[in-house]
Amino acid sequence: MVSVPDASALLGQSLWPFVHRDDLALAQTRFGVGTPIGERSASMRLVRTNGAVVHVEAVSLAVRFAGRDCTQVIGRDVTDRVRAHEALVRSEAQLARVLASTDLILFRLEPSPPFRALFMSAAV
Repeated sequence: MVSVPDASALLGQSLWPFVHRDDLALAQTRFGVGTPIGERSASMRLVRTNGAVVHVEAVSLAVRFAGRDCTQVIGRDVTDRVRAHEALVRSEAQLARVLASTDLILFRLEPSPPFRALFMSAAV
């Protein structure tokens, strides 16, 4: 997820340098030393070694590994989902601007009864 040639190079290393600086405080609050034991989760951004930013949903669990207490963190890359959501928000804002500024009567109804209006222009 952070694009290192050999993932084993990360074993025993801090992952804090890969957390986006704007999300570091959140990540340290959720996953840092002194946080309550148990499952913890957060959405944050990581910065890959090539500088690319990746949106991640992460969860951590306290585990015992090789006789030592450790924290296992599992992350899932959700960059595509975040980008799709951002595009949808932009599209909805653009539609709202068009509906507010047109003199045309524009509307969309549900495709089946009771045919409720899903949106309509101010001219209606």
